Amino acid sequence: MLQGLNKTSKLVIATTAAAVLLTGGGFSPQPASAANGTPSYEVKLNLAPAIVADASHNLVSSVRSQFSTGSSAKSYRVQYMDTAARTMDGQGWSDRIRKRSDQSTHQIQYKKRYPVSNGDINAALTTAAGDGLNSSSSGFEFQVDWTFSKQTLSVQYEKDVTVSGYSGNGLNAPNLATSRTVSVSNAPSNFKNWTSAGWGTTQLNNAVIYGPVDFKRYKGTYKDLELDIEIWTILNAAKTGTEDIVEASFKTDSLSEATSVRTDLINLLRSKGWLVESDVLKTSLIMERYAPVATTLGTIAPSVPTSAVAAASSSTQSQLGWTASPDNAGVTDYDVYRNGVVGNQLAAISK
Repeated sequence: MLQGLNKTSKLVIATTAAAVLLTGGGFSPQPASAANGTPSYEVKLNLAPAIVADASHNLVSSVRSQFSTGSSAKSYRVQYMDTAARTMDGQGWSDRIRKRSDQSTHQIQYKKRYPVSNGDINAALTTAAGDGLNSSSSGFEFQVDWTFSKQTLSVQYEKDVTVSGYSGNGLNAPNLATSRTVSVSNAPSNFKNWTSAGWGTTQLNNAVIYGPVDFKRYKGTYKDLELDIEIWTILNAAKTGTEDIVEASFKTDSLSEATSVRTDLINLLRSKGWLVESDVLKTSLIMERYAPVATTLGTIAPSVPTSAVAAASSSTQSQLGWTASPDNAGVTDYDVYRNGVVGNQLAAISK
């Protein structure tokens, strides 16, 4: 049948097939505009911390063996910048400052997020291009973050910077004044002038620190792709101790590869009992848990309570029990995540 079609018709059929593979339906996106950015793909899946991490926030041996990670991990410290009212987050922007313990420089990242509806990645790219974030935006990279439940287009700008007084080996997080300075001096013009001239600069000059938060990254492989498994240790909702978020992820430039390997990985994780079939919005949780208290809005960076530090040293996965959501006393996605309860179990419990 294809022999009688011209090249344009064949291209439309190929594009439609890719969309069907992505969404599982009959949706067909329009061809991407030449001004749109070209994305890579990162698949991110959450794992049940009570099963895959031990009391010292390390990956258990069965998971390490499955993905050939070895027993060692790289240590990171990260903090986010925003105003006390989270004005940047309200515009879909985040500013992250990250340090790896064995590197002397910090990485600063500015990220703008766009939702992807019904697998229509081109629509999200077109919206970004309309905002001035297109293929000619210097220094920006485009990535589709594909979690268990949804896709998000991330348009990000990253730089490695030397922060005076905080360089060298170790997890050295800059203080508030330095974090503001380094954020302003390295911000791209697209962010600085987002809604008006100097908007981003104003936000950063009034920003506070959300964090810092520590995490470990194990590097393994799956289907000939590099697989990262990260264990983030954050304050619990009551701020009386800590709990873990565990995420497995891989990157590829190919949509078809992202689709097929994602399916295989989900099936493997499900068969092992490691998969959490819901999403955890890591950045949002950190912003909520480390928000400054009302009496110090916009003046000081939030700090980890002494009780939380003490609890962290002796915390165990048994702390991760069920809690009710604030509305209707139901079960939240995060509660499900914390216990690794999935699928029909959730339906049975929430009835």
